[in-house]
Amino acid sequence: MSLTWSHEYFDQKYDDAYADWLSYVSRNFPTQEEDYIVPAVWFGRPGFRNNFEEIFFPAGGGGKAEDRDIPPYVAELFLDAPPQFSGEEVVPTHFPLKEWRQLVDGPNSPLKNSLVEQVIVGRPVPADSVIYRGTELEIQELAYSDDEADEIPVIVGIIDEGLAFANERFRNGPTDTRVEFAWLQGGRSVSGGVYGFNRGFELTKWDRTIEGKTVPGIDSLLKLCRKGDLVDEDLFYALAGVADFGRLHHKAAAWRVSHGTHVMDLAAGYDMGEDKKKRHIISVQLPSAIVAETSGLGLETELVNAVGYIFHRAYAIRKRYGYDKVPPIVINFSSGIRAGPHDGSSSIEQYLDRILNYWRDNHSQVQFVLPAGNSFQARSHACFSFNNPSVPPGQSIDKVDWHVPPDDRTSSYIELWLPQDLCPEESKKISVTICAPSSTVSSCELVADRNNPGQASIALRESEVDEGLVCKAYFQQRSDSKRTHNNRDEESKMRGRYLIALVPTSFHSSKAALAGAGVWSISVKYTGVEALELHGWIHWDDAPISYSRFGRQSFFEDPHYRKFSDSGEYQEVDHELSAIRRTGTISAIATGNEVRVVGGYRISDGRIATYSSADFKGHEDLPNYLAPSETSKTNLGLIAAGSRSGSAVPLNGTSVAAPQITRLIADLMACGEDDDAIVDLLRDKAVKDDIDIEHSGRRRTPPGTTPKLSKERKGAGRLKLPESRPSNSLRGDFGT
Repeated sequence: MSLTWSHEYFDQKYDDAYADWLSYVSRNFPTQEEDYIVPAVWFGRPGFRNNFEEIFFPAGGGGKAEDRDIPPYVAELFLDAPPQFSGEEVVPTHFPLKEWRQLVDGPNSPLKNSLVEQVIVGRPVPADSVIYRGTELEIQELAYSDDEADEIPVIVGIIDEGLAFANERFRNGPTDTRVEFAWLQGGRSVSGGVYGFNRGFELTKWDRTIEGKTVPGIDSLLKLCRKGDLVDEDLFYALAGVADFGRLHHKAAAWRVSHGTHVMDLAAGYDMGEDKKKRHIISVQLPSAIVAETSGLGLETELVNAVGYIFHRAYAIRKRYGYDKVPPIVINFSSGIRAGPHDGSSSIEQYLDRILNYWRDNHSQVQFVLPAGNSFQARSHACFSFNNPSVPPGQSIDKVDWHVPPDDRTSSYIELWLPQDLCPEESKKISVTICAPSSTVSSCELVADRNNPGQASIALRESEVDEGLVCKAYFQQRSDSKRTHNNRDEESKMRGRYLIALVPTSFHSSKAALAGAGVWSISVKYTGVEALELHGWIHWDDAPISYSRFGRQSFFEDPHYRKFSDSGEYQEVDHELSAIRRTGTISAIATGNEVRVVGGYRISDGRIATYSSADFKGHEDLPNYLAPSETSKTNLGLIAAGSRSGSAVPLNGTSVAAPQITRLIADLMACGEDDDAIVDLLRDKAVKDDIDIEHSGRRRTPPGTTPKLSKERKGAGRLKLPESRPSNSLRGDFGT
């Protein structure tokens, strides 16, 4: 086996490193599906949306999207946009693989269009989720009488996977759901489609008429599946198409434990005997193919679609129930991404900030809740440091090892980010080299030069194999999207990013070369004299709950890193000479200004959960606060709903801390508190509760053995919250 490094051409200005890499991977390491689509979200410069048809479909006509000669490969809501999206140059697409390759590899590729700022490409999903164009919703009005519920109506949006929404925790009665809309983004497309988005299928609470046929809603399906006072939920999911065993991909709602159901219960689950008719739910189930893609690539596309869907369907809820205005909305997205700029400047973070502010200023209240992440002990963050006064003179932190495990059937990724506002000349003083396992020869240097496409990437290839690419590293300047809505015509600031990508270390049916498992060495050289730090993150690569294992998590190694302290507990403080950092592990989509970010702590002794991620060293902005994510050292996680009614299961992680804050925010909205008051109330409560927890006397460890809560992890403090599931049997009397 002969491995050779070389420089390769890469158009830094117009091409996208991830798109280039995924093009190779999709050809040589295909999914189980023979036919699939490629989801992507396009972020454009001013004029992008108005010229979208010319850029993507030059043969199309004029008029509305559905009247033009455009296939249903576009989320049309973003083209013929209602007011909340009219100022955004963002359009999600979902092209079949053949059309996608023709699009991006052709001479008129949108990637090379000057109006395209960035494209984020996801992993392929089944092609049968894009067949039918969505037909416009017909809303039936149904106004409540004033005495049915005193509280203000609130919409809880849940974006997750494995949403078993027929569970009784989301019903007012046996056949009366609180789920107004359920969109399965990766579901098999059916007649009528999903209006505005043209992907998957949706279920509504009420029946609809499509092309002269009655399509049963959730309530009608519940009645059809009712057996006495209970509902046959397995039959419901089969009839609804949620558990479709005619398709290859994972059916999370068919398992005993599903992440999304657990999260939705913590955020919006109630016993049927409680009067919560005005606590409406809009659920968006992520495609299982995207969830199974362990790196998190593609989540941005689904998130943009999901937020747009929740806002658009919120109008329908207003019309259906005759509300004077759109009810307040709180959205929970218990997922995240590890790699990114981590400074609030990513395209998705800036998009969320703008769209949330616009909605808040022009429509109704809205809050968006995210988990902090579970990467504190994951060894997924490294910091290369040069000329740093805190490091002994003459020493630099310029190397880290990357441990890549065997039997990994997915690509592995590292992103290295240069400092903000680094001038081009200073950037050229930085270079990266890579050394493969069992090799004594490092790669050629990849210099951080944004104007040298001939040497903008380096590749490791196996010469004896036709498709011999093993590793590729790219340098590219990424746009800093941190700019206001009114000055978008100003030149974007740019920030340098290295992407290092490896092919799988194992694959069942590929003739392409595989990456070697073991230790890959990453070295950074800086010839300047200024103090400088580069931060790098490994993408997540572990199997989600109940999913088959395809990826295996890689991690950084360093001789100075200590996993455990002398007492046997997890070490929580970084060594000054170690490249591996526990700080700076906050989720890469959680550093925007308009989101609420939640970490986790253990109820029994008040300690921060060992995995709960941290802000950068010396920073104390994120997470905003902590909520329970563990019961005790021996009783892991929190108990909430399993997939079927009456079941309860424990799950842990900051993903279960976040929905408790979502629930609290919904309660505050229902009491009439506005957005500013909610932010203040949450902060004040966190400060007060944290003092109570500190002096509650509940600690079970000897004095002096519990580490002090670090400011990079605690935010405003720990919130004391009531159990969201005090009962599992209160069903009440609902008659027939």
